Amino acid sequence: MTNTALQSFEHQLGGHKKLLSMNDGSILVKPSNTIEREFYENSVLYPEFAQWIPRYFGSLQLQGVQSQLATIATNIVDSVEANGTVGGVGSGEGTICIENITCKFKKPCMLDLKLGIVLYGPDADEAKRQKMIKKAESSTSSTLGIRITAMKVYEKSKNSFIIYPREFGYSLTKDTVFSGFAKYFDVLQDSPPHNLRSVVIKRFIDDLQEFHKVLENHELRLHSASLLFVYEGDEKVLADALEQEKQQGDIGGKKPNTGIGRDEGCLLGLNNTINYLRQLLVH
Repeated sequence: MTNTALQSFEHQLGGHKKLLSMNDGSILVKPSNTIEREFYENSVLYPEFAQWIPRYFGSLQLQGVQSQLATIATNIVDSVEANGTVGGVGSGEGTICIENITCKFKKPCMLDLKLGIVLYGPDADEAKRQKMIKKAESSTSSTLGIRITAMKVYEKSKNSFIIYPREFGYSLTKDTVFSGFAKYFDVLQDSPPHNLRSVVIKRFIDDLQEFHKVLENHELRLHSASLLFVYEGDEKVLADALEQEKQQGDIGGKKPNTGIGRDEGCLLGLNNTINYLRQLLVH
């Protein structure tokens, strides 16, 4: 049986409320509102898009779920209720269970990138709209469609992580954001036979180009969305994984609803990110 005791999630970068994870690290328990829950629930209708987000295991209030998942959900609910507001998740709040994509990494190096120009959803009141517009205008979001939120990079020589907090992300400008991306990859070496830095950057570029195609060919809107970059910071583990890696097959799916057009702000952000990563390959 899977261990369903909860603990604080040690690799959290963004978000205003603390995440919890199961002891085996496979599932995150995340405070959420109705809109976020509906987003994950509806994502299964669009496999082309869903492949780019963490797997969704449901809310803690799921009913009628079969097999082991029902027991896991019940145990998590019991654990949350027993601990009250531990980690910022109280029994009275809505919570969802999603895949922890970092759990298979030994030393996950992470970059949280806010995507898009419009950082508020259609449900936001006027005060929230003005607040988010001001945030976009005071950062690189309004001009580039992206903002580095925070980063966490493993430094082998010290056997510890370097944390670049929110203040670091907000300090970056249109002229200096490139240096932020550079810091994220600086710990990787570009030496034979693997040239890890170049390999990782090229892999991210490939992924971003594929995600760009999804957004370009489908009519949808992403409000205050983020891209989470993760690579293995233990160079030996990373090199071994590259040797064993197998390519994944293509995933097809239905198209989202029509009538709203493409999300040009997110596409702008993706294009700028791809261009910055390409620049890193020659620096």
